[in-house]
Amino acid sequence: MLLERLQQRFLMATYVVSPAGDDSNPGSESAPWQTLQHAALKVQAGDSVTVRRGKYIGFCLGWDTQPVGTRDAPIVFKADPGVEIIANNNKTRDGINIENSAWVVIDGFTVNDRLGKGGIYRAGVRIANAPNSVVRNVISKNNGNWGIYATHSDDVTIENCIALRNNANRPDDFNHHGIYVANSSQRPVIRNNVVAGNYGNGIHLNGDASQGGAGVITGAVIENNTIIGNGRNGGSAINCDGLEHSIIRNNTLTENYGKGISLYQIDAAAASVNNLVSGNTVIMAADPRGPALQIKNGSSGNVVRSNNLSSPKGAMQVADDGSLEGFRSDRNLFRGSFSIDDGTTPMSLGTWKNQTGQDLHSKMKRRKNAPASAVSSQPLSPSRAVAHHAV
Repeated sequence: MLLERLQQRFLMATYVVSPAGDDSNPGSESAPWQTLQHAALKVQAGDSVTVRRGKYIGFCLGWDTQPVGTRDAPIVFKADPGVEIIANNNKTRDGINIENSAWVVIDGFTVNDRLGKGGIYRAGVRIANAPNSVVRNVISKNNGNWGIYATHSDDVTIENCIALRNNANRPDDFNHHGIYVANSSQRPVIRNNVVAGNYGNGIHLNGDASQGGAGVITGAVIENNTIIGNGRNGGSAINCDGLEHSIIRNNTLTENYGKGISLYQIDAAAASVNNLVSGNTVIMAADPRGPALQIKNGSSGNVVRSNNLSSPKGAMQVADDGSLEGFRSDRNLFRGSFSIDDGTTPMSLGTWKNQTGQDLHSKMKRRKNAPASAVSSQPLSPSRAVAHHAV
């Protein structure tokens, strides 16, 4: 006789945290807990924590206990409007640190190290060894290194967040980005975010071969993000080291100071190959460090289509023969020069077409009295972008 395997089931609880609570309470609506860290020590798969308005110390999930959610029973921390984390958790220099777990949802928090005095010297939100986790509707600003950081965590989603002015209190250091996905984290989804005023990269993806794993990031989707005014100390609005078989589409990048979109290899195990770059608007600042789109280090097989690319330092640079291998580009709108030698020898669109056979249906922008194109080139300031971004 065949016996049907019983499905594993969880007793799901809903807890409440409030500044007016007490950690000796049962964590109910009428008798809430006081600290986020206490809640993090109590939750199990399927539990949810509702956080009431107020200011809090951060929390770390996955050190003293290691609760692991599932697809059908995630662990959820949901903040009411007006919840603000102003200091690091008691284990790491992050505001929220999710580690050694899975299927965790962080929703609605503001993490704000005001004037650099709260000890959030690494990330506003850090996801480490916690696959299938979600960070949504989070505002992470004025933190030390990164706004939102994912490492060694596959299938992470970062959506509807704002990453603003991270490293504003330490402008001497380059390595500070709005959203950073690192260390062979596969299939991340980064969508509908505003990333503004960060000193390094806006969105950075890095395979990090030296840190173990595959050394590349594969299957990413980076879409519908608004990325403004990043890179005063260098970097790119969307920076990709070892990104493969991924999609970068329908993003709006304006007034960034480094480069626009970069596909390359430095720390990764392989180059950034076989990606689709489509429907993006990239309008660089008046005096940027580099082009609107740069492909180099043998990053072959990339497809570039239907983008609006504009930079005083070059609309597009495909920097070497290896990157031209399998490269396809067409139906783009450009302003700026082109190059096949990393910007050493700028060329016109006509020369680019003749030498590469690409962009046969692409056009240059008219400088005066230009008709409106299908892709808007109107830049947004960070304040306007944040004001119009619903969280």
